[in-house]
Amino acid sequence: MEKLRELVKLARGEFDGQLGKITLALESSFAAYEFYTAVSKAKGILELSLDLRWDCTKNDLDALQGALKKSMVPIIRLNLGDYGTNLGQTNISKLMPTSARYKALSRVMELSSLRVIHMVLPKDFLMLSDFHPRRLPHLQKLSFELVPGSIGRKELELLAEALKTNSTHATLDLSNNLNGDKGAVLMAEALKINSSLATLNLQGNSIGDHEATALAEALKTNSNLINLNLQGNTIGDNGATALAAALKTNSALTTLDLQQNGIHMIGLFESPLTNWWFYGEPIGLSSAKALANVLRTNSTMISLNLHQHEIGGTGTQPLAEMLRTNLTLTTLELRENSIGDIGAKALAEALKVNSTLSILNLALNSIGDVGAKALADALYINSHLSALDLGFNLIGDTGAQALSAAVRTNSTLTQLELCCNKITLGGVKALREALKTNTTLTSLGLMYNEIIDDSSHKLFELNDASWSYNVPLPIAFSDGCF
Repeated sequence: MEKLRELVKLARGEFDGQLGKITLALESSFAAYEFYTAVSKAKGILELSLDLRWDCTKNDLDALQGALKKSMVPIIRLNLGDYGTNLGQTNISKLMPTSARYKALSRVMELSSLRVIHMVLPKDFLMLSDFHPRRLPHLQKLSFELVPGSIGRKELELLAEALKTNSTHATLDLSNNLNGDKGAVLMAEALKINSSLATLNLQGNSIGDHEATALAEALKTNSNLINLNLQGNTIGDNGATALAAALKTNSALTTLDLQQNGIHMIGLFESPLTNWWFYGEPIGLSSAKALANVLRTNSTMISLNLHQHEIGGTGTQPLAEMLRTNLTLTTLELRENSIGDIGAKALAEALKVNSTLSILNLALNSIGDVGAKALADALYINSHLSALDLGFNLIGDTGAQALSAAVRTNSTLTQLELCCNKITLGGVKALREALKTNTTLTSLGLMYNEIIDDSSHKLFELNDASWSYNVPLPIAFSDGCF
């Protein structure tokens, strides 16, 4: 194992002994052979993340296969994106080496000790008629990623055709890779027939309303896709409307990422998604009301992200009313919405009766002591909330003391973030006293308040008997909001 550590260090890689994980870039056959030899003799390696930065041969891949077989590594992440062969600009004699390398890769995938495989491939592999990797029974996950920007129209056509007949691909990442809008249409046609793809990433591909509509048509018949990432495209209201209509009949898709598009409408919220990120164009007050009305009886959505949507205190009120009756939502992200004390008080009243919400993020919302006290009152009653983020607000000692009193008796909250507020030594003392009796809080964020210095830390170091079984000091002063 020491030899392996030395090699990783010399190559400027990362070796995490606790996790059994190695991340490394190999520059040549010689360096790879030396590394593979060391790996084959090591025990306890659980994950290898390798970047092969030379035009490696079949023999190089066979050497990797031999090392993996001996070491029994269960997780391999392999970047082969630097292969130099370009089959579209070379003669047919270059085809055989690439085909041979693919066959060598197939032997790697067949190793029964492997459980997870992720590969970054060059477009050359798409040109092979025998490129049909199978997810064998011993594999829990097999995923492929193509080098960004490397795929042309011909390769896309081949990939789309392969997806129509392939029954084993589970994850495909084509972010920044479709090379024009027609690529999305090709993928949509493939999705109508494909029966295995569970995750498709089409982020950053200039997909507009026309292409989104084509994908929507595919979703009407596809019953296998679970996750679809369309972030960073140019989809507008028409495309979103088409997707919403498709999702009313599609019962498989649970996560649709439409962040950073040009969508203003609310119709998509009526779809049966379980995870919803809506980041970009503010939905505002009217849409917040419409959304709340939909979610009153929604029975599928479990996560809602409304970060930075100009909802305000008034817009928060209908969402709070929704929380009184919604029985499925477990995560609500309301960062940076200027909800203030009015919005915090409305949410606090809802928390007194809500029985499902587990994570609530209210960072960057101009919440002061009044709002903090209202939320504290809710914590006396609520027995389901486990994480509350109040970082980057205006909470002072009065609010901190109210929260401290609630923490004394609350037995479900495990994370409380109060970084970047106006808490001074008085608030810190109150929190320290609360932690003498609280046995469930595992993370308390207090960084960047009015007086958080060595003297504050010492307050928590005192009375170790009551502190030791609660929160370790490094965690108590966490350095970021969740």
